[in-house]
This record gives sequence, C-alpha cells and structure tokens, in this order.
Amino acid sequence: MEPISIADEVSSRVVQPLLKIEGNTIRVEGAQLPLYSGSIDYWQIPLENWSKVLDRIIGLGFRIISTAVPWNVHEVASDLFDFGTTDKQRDIEGFLTLCRQKGLYVTVRPGPCVNAELNYYGFPKRVLYDPEIQAVSAYGTKVIIPATPTPFPMPSYASEKFYDEVSKFFDAICPIFARHLTPAGPIIGVQIDNELPLLFMNGPFSADYSSHALRWYHEFLASKYPSIGALNRAYRTRYATFTDIEPPRALATTEREAIPRYLDWMEFQEYYVGLALSVLASLLWSRGIRGVITFHNTRSTFPSLPLNISKTEKELDLQGAGLYLKMPRYDELRRGALYLSTVSRLPFLAEGGMGTWPWGPSLTKSEQQFALVVALMHGIRGFNTHMLVNRNRWIGSPISESAAIDDQQYTFLKRFLTILGNLQLHTLQRNVPVILLRNFEYERLHALCKNNNWLTDLIDIPSELLLTNRTFSYTETIQKAYPALWNAFYWGLTSSKIPFGIGDTDMDRPALSQYQALFLPTFDFMSEDLQKKIVEYVVRGGTAIIGPEVPYLGSDMRGCTILSDSAKLQAPSSRRPLVGLHDPFTLKKDDVRVGNRVAGSMKAHGKGTFIYLGITLPPTLSRDDAVDAENVVSQSLKHLKLAPVGDVQNPSVDEVYWGTRSPQVIFLLNPTNEPQSVSVKVAQRNLLRDGWTGEQLPQRGPQEIALNAYDFRIFEVVR
Repeated sequence: MEPISIADEVSSRVVQPLLKIEGNTIRVEGAQLPLYSGSIDYWQIPLENWSKVLDRIIGLGFRIISTAVPWNVHEVASDLFDFGTTDKQRDIEGFLTLCRQKGLYVTVRPGPCVNAELNYYGFPKRVLYDPEIQAVSAYGTKVIIPATPTPFPMPSYASEKFYDEVSKFFDAICPIFARHLTPAGPIIGVQIDNELPLLFMNGPFSADYSSHALRWYHEFLASKYPSIGALNRAYRTRYATFTDIEPPRALATTEREAIPRYLDWMEFQEYYVGLALSVLASLLWSRGIRGVITFHNTRSTFPSLPLNISKTEKELDLQGAGLYLKMPRYDELRRGALYLSTVSRLPFLAEGGMGTWPWGPSLTKSEQQFALVVALMHGIRGFNTHMLVNRNRWIGSPISESAAIDDQQYTFLKRFLTILGNLQLHTLQRNVPVILLRNFEYERLHALCKNNNWLTDLIDIPSELLLTNRTFSYTETIQKAYPALWNAFYWGLTSSKIPFGIGDTDMDRPALSQYQALFLPTFDFMSEDLQKKIVEYVVRGGTAIIGPEVPYLGSDMRGCTILSDSAKLQAPSSRRPLVGLHDPFTLKKDDVRVGNRVAGSMKAHGKGTFIYLGITLPPTLSRDDAVDAENVVSQSLKHLKLAPVGDVQNPSVDEVYWGTRSPQVIFLLNPTNEPQSVSVKVAQRNLLRDGWTGEQLPQRGPQEIALNAYDFRIFEVVR
C-alpha cells in the first residue's frame, strides 16, 4: 500500500455524529442513555462463559459494555490477523453479535495502544522495534517505556510509518466494526488510543525528538506565529525559516527573555497529543467508523498538561479520566470531578476501577466504592467500571471469568446503579456561581521546571521537591508561587462552602460568562489574548479576583499592560504575607479587608469588578490550615452576596446539593478518618429519604446527620 499522508487523512475527515450528546447522556435510537458501562475483554474470557458473564453484567443494571480489541492479540504474524477463524476466543464478530442479541450496547477500544495490562500495551513487538517508528530522546537515543512486566521502546506518534502499520490493523478490524455500528449493531462508541500523552514519559524533555516529531514541531510553530519574523521577535533570534529551529533539550537558561521558546516546546506537546488523536480518528473515519461517540482516556483523575481537555475535545467527542485513588487522596479526586464537570461535554470516567492489577495500587473494595461515589457526587455523569470481569492480570473484580460474583462488589454496584436510576442524577444541575481557573501558561512553566520522570511519578514524590528554584528574573519563583496560591484559593473556596467549579484559561468567553466570579492567580506575564479575555469578562459584569501581581508582560516577555491599563490596577512596591499584614496599600473604602488587615483593593470596571489581592497566603495544604484563605475568599465575594450551601459550622464535611431551584438530591461525605456530624439544610416541610436504604427519615426539615470516618450518605428530598 502507498504510505499514508497525515495531512490528507486529517483534512478529509468531516465529523457527522449520528449519536448525539444530550445533556449528560447520549441519544441512541431515539432514547437518552446515561453513559454507564463495564469492561469485559472477550479474548480472555472462556468462549463458553461469554453468555453467562454478559448476563451477570446485565443483572447489575448495565446497558453498555466496553471491550479492548488489542492489535497484538489479533495479529498472529506480520499483517496476518485472526478474528476467530483459528482461535474462537478471538471471535470479535461473534462477541458483538452476542451483545446485540442480549440488548447490550458496546464501546470498542482498538487502540492502537490499549494497555490493558498486556505486554507491549497491545502493540505488536515487531512494530515497536522498528527504528523508523521509535520515538527519540533528547540525547538521540530510543525512549524506553518502563512498563511492567516488559519494558519496550516508545513509538513516535508522529511517524508516518507508524500510521502505515496502524492502518493495516484498522483495514482488518474496521469492516467488522462497520457491520456492527448502531443502529444495525451494538457499537455506539470508540475509544481512540489510551493514555496517549507520551505514554507516561511526562518529563519536559523526555520525548519526542525524532525527525517525524520535529516536523510536527515546526508545523506547530508555523501555525502559532503568523511569520518567522513574529517568532524571531518573541524569541529574540534571527532564524530564516521555521525548519531552522532546534527544540530545547534541557532547561538551559536563567533569563525570562528565553522562556517563550521553552513554553512553546511545552505547548507543542499538547499539539502533539491532539494531532495524534486527530490522525487516529481520521484513519477510523476513512474506514467507515462514523456516527458514533469517540473518546480518549487519561490515567489521572485531575489531568495535567500535556493532556489539554479543551484541545482534545476539538478532535474527539469526549476526554475521559481514570480513577485509582486511595481515600486519603480524596481531594485529588474531588478536584478532578469538579474540573471535568466544568470543561468537558460529558464528564466521564473511562476507567472507574472496581478491581486492580497485580502491580497496581493496593485499593480496598471500600476505597473503590468510596471513589466512585465521590466522582458522581461532584459532577461526573458517566463512568466505565474498568476491570468489571476478572481475567489474567485483572484481580478483585465483581465478576469472575466463570461468572461467579464477589458479593460485596457486585451488591454495591447493583445498588449504586439502581440509586442512580431512581434519582435520575444525570438530569440534575446545580447553581455554581464561582469558577477557579487553572492558568495554563503558569502550568506549562511549572511542568518545564519540574525535574520529573516515570520513577518520580510512580513513587509520587511531591512536585514541589522536584522544582528548580530559578526565578528567571520574575518578581518571584512563579513555578512554586502559582500552585501555592492556586491551592490557597481552592481550600478557601472549599471551606467557604460557596459552590464553585474548576476551569482553565483555554475556556472560551461564553463559557466564562456563566459565572459571577472567577479566581485566577496572576504573576508577571500573561498572554495578550488572556488579558483581553479577562477584561471582557469583567466589562460584561463578572468579578475577577486576581493577584498577587498585575501582569506587565505578554507571553513574549515584552511589555503588555492591557489588564492593568483597563482596570487601573497597580501592584504595590512591596508585598507581605497576609499573616500579620496591616496596610500595604493606602486605606480606602474599596479595600478588601480581613479583620483589621488589608488584603487588596476593588475596582469597578464596565459592568463588573476587579479585585486585586496583593498578598501571599500562608501554605494551605488542607482544610485545617485554610482559615486565612477562607477569609480572603469570603471577603472577596462579599459584594456578590453569595450564600454558602451547607453547614458552615463543619467545614470538614463535604455537602453537595443537586437541584437548581431547591435541592432534590443531597450528597454528604466525610473525607476524614474521624466521625463527623453535619446539619442538613432543607425546608421545614420536606422529608429526607435515604437513597441507599430507601428508608424515609421521620423528622421534617433541617436535621443532624452522623457520618463515620470516610463515610457517605445520599438523600432524596421528599416534598
């Protein structure tokens, strides 16, 4: 076959979905279907047990299953595939037919990377060891993925030969898929690859420096800058063409003037991921896989760059997340749910674990159940119960290969799905007046300055210990100050019990305009476009809480004062911590005060308000040390008269009230290791029905609810 042209493949695709994402569901064959599914891998379940195992899944209440279709399982020799002709265990067509007969819908995962705890993550070994396909390190060597149990060379997703090989597999499998697409068959979705962002090699200079990737790098720069002259102005260089530019291979500067080149390299990695997903989706589209939901998965519940959800969902329908966290890491899970529910079309856990793998995290059954409840409580509206059925390298699942069940896991999941159906949680909304924005410019700088690799990620070394102390001639060390202030805002908002979402600076203007107030840490530099976006948000009536600096530089590190000129804001000549702070500014009626201390100033602009917080807050790592942060948040929002939701007397308990005019469903959760009690606020005439037991509490109106350590309750409000 002729080598493929990546540009031709991408440009030929026209997205024409037959399945529509509608609210927090997908519309299939005229009906709204919540995206709740469970994973079963047919190729490792004995053929004679397929029917019994599927019946068990149906018995739980699932209408959708997910299955991996691994390249290296079906490729028996180079370019020779077995789909059940020789080994009936590989009969994907028979499996899809059986699913249709049983009334199940299916999402398929053809990769090319599926992971699935397979050797080589599902790639054929011969492909990975082809030098033309391998990714290249900053040192010019191949990049080794330290996978268990078999490490392997990382493929370059920019290699045209890589896509030639993928195309051969897709040529073989796509005719089978096409025969089983809805409405004729059960397939309603396709997962494109798995955990793509550089396959866990997330160090700033880990990969990919292959000639193929450098071609993409130059294309990225040409798409970002209108001319080579514009790039030279930003870089302070004299390149003749974009192809003359060498990417950075280490952080070799201490000056801010050099930072644009490095930040472009970090942004290129987001471009790399997005383009790779677009090419893979186009390869499937050109082979007749159209009109179904496409999505991708990342391992993290709170995705970090280079996984950029806004960019991914320009190429695919959904960007899913993973769910493998222990109870003490509750807030990482909460952040992820709040973020996905804000920025994604349909906040979806592509891997909500109900089992584990032999070398995976040691999660108890209670922890797995706790995590799933937390995710739905904070806004996740679709999930795939990964590892639903035991198999080789999957353990602790609710269903075994022989269709036996684990009573605890199976009973929990069946009850949970029943509750979700009874409460119709996917139809409920809530009022969220405030948004906390992730500033991607500073997060790219943070990632650039982080000396991490697969090992530091695996053993979970705190990121602050891996960061360089270089200031790059900024007012302070932004890569450390930014996450510290962002965390302070997060904990302050959490303790205030004012409902908030988590978004990012790639959100468009209409999306931002839905919120009455936004919190955004700001330092020395901010792109011209982002400065304009924040000013427009305020002019149209929003309140923007920014600080501790007023940006005076653009992303090219040259003067850019759009924000300060519009708002007439000016940073103080010196800034001191809030603790012990008295008067860093001239006292005025518009000062933002915390007790007898001044935290910042307020400026009206257009129909809205700027609040500039010229402070640093003490380290805020949990609810326990969020007193100052909460005070600053509450005072900053005071003029909006936003009421807290829940029991402000006990900030340790999380409460989420779903329903826009009045609460319809209430989640209570104790994320601590000690018993807690909380006062539930409902109208005097209303009763509470326990969603888990179905029992109605005898008392009407507000009442005290006791919670054990790491305990949760779900209530339906009965009028």
